[in-house]
Amino acid sequence: MNRKIVAIVFVVLIVATGIAEDFFHLDRQLIWAIIIAVFGIWLFFQGFVSLNRKRLIQNIPTSKISALALGLVEVIGRAISITPKPLRSLYAKADCVFYRYKVEQFVRTQRSAHWQTISEGSSGLPFYVDDGTGKVLVDPNEARINLEPRYISSSPDKKQSVSPLMARTGSMRYVESYIMPKENVYVLGTAKKSRDYVAEHKEKIAKRISEWTKDPEKRKEFDTTGDGWFDDVEYFYMKQKAEAAVNQEEAKKRAQAKMDLTGLADVIIGKGEEEKNFIISNKSEKEITSALGGKTFFLIFGGALLTLITIVYLLTKL
Repeated sequence: MNRKIVAIVFVVLIVATGIAEDFFHLDRQLIWAIIIAVFGIWLFFQGFVSLNRKRLIQNIPTSKISALALGLVEVIGRAISITPKPLRSLYAKADCVFYRYKVEQFVRTQRSAHWQTISEGSSGLPFYVDDGTGKVLVDPNEARINLEPRYISSSPDKKQSVSPLMARTGSMRYVESYIMPKENVYVLGTAKKSRDYVAEHKEKIAKRISEWTKDPEKRKEFDTTGDGWFDDVEYFYMKQKAEAAVNQEEAKKRAQAKMDLTGLADVIIGKGEEEKNFIISNKSEKEITSALGGKTFFLIFGGALLTLITIVYLLTKL
């Protein structure tokens, strides 16, 4: 679940606690025990979500890009920029194919002090993944980005160590993570057609016919009766010629694409409409599953333990 949604739910629960205490005269400790028990149950089920994601990564085979099939796929290869020159990250000014940033402000209150996110975003530009057999386009939007911070600074032009304890002297903190050119990346997502080739093909033919009807030489070629109009037979003949010309051009482009090994330009990996798992990481598959294993253990057993303790408390209280 999104952290912002969790924060909103937490605030709503606090407000609801106050209302329940004032209007229904319920014990505040009892209310909070119920809330904690519900939170423990939520953690428990989130653990199974994490477990399913871990098993999915372990069980799905790594696909070769040259033989990529549509649907859920796992690819591993070098990240390549879609632009002639690599991107420059917003604050670290590092060469990269993708970056994500977060700007935080240090907020101090009477009860606590913490870093509050005031701005965040990413480059959002697609990049290629090349595994040696071919390359495929990856759209990072809506992906679960698994990258460690590589830049933390109290000012956007002064680099510091990428330690969470750094940059605490200033009121602002700039955090960035990015994927460098030719860096190995892991991608789990849905391979799908990036373009509707049937619609594009028809549009090209219609455009070619429109161009020929405006060309005096072409009009003479297809207006065999010379009356200035195209009857059904003349139009059918012109349409056949236009379709043959477009087919020849497309075949030539496909042949050049295979010769140049440009990869599956008509396929892109992104978030699926039904399959929501979409992960991009510069970590290895083993590192990802190991981290998910620890998270799963914490969520399942931590959530169960938290729920059990609060239930025991509620039983003794009641």
